[in-house]
Amino acid sequence: MQAYSLCRILHDARQLTRPIHVSLAEMLFVFSHSQLTDVEKILWLTLASHAERDSFSCTFSYAQLSHCIYQPHETVHRALKRLLALGFLECEGLL
Repeated sequence: MQAYSLCRILHDARQLTRPIHVSLAEMLFVFSHSQLTDVEKILWLTLASHAERDSFSCTFSYAQLSHCIYQPHETVHRALKRLLALGFLECEGLL
């Protein structure tokens, strides 16, 4: 087993990540919201972190979202519908 220093772990983690354009205040608001489930919070963060910087839009299939958050398609569909109903997402077209 290889020993890592904290600096090395942080360096390696930063190599595998990409910058997101979501403020800490937005993340704290969503993650402290009492009406959202854990799946809905993770789904929102996934969508927000992949949204275009200027338009705040992104495109995913149910299969891609299911893979990203390790949840079945049906769970993703229910979570998306709730996020839309609660006003956390806007959608053009049908789900």
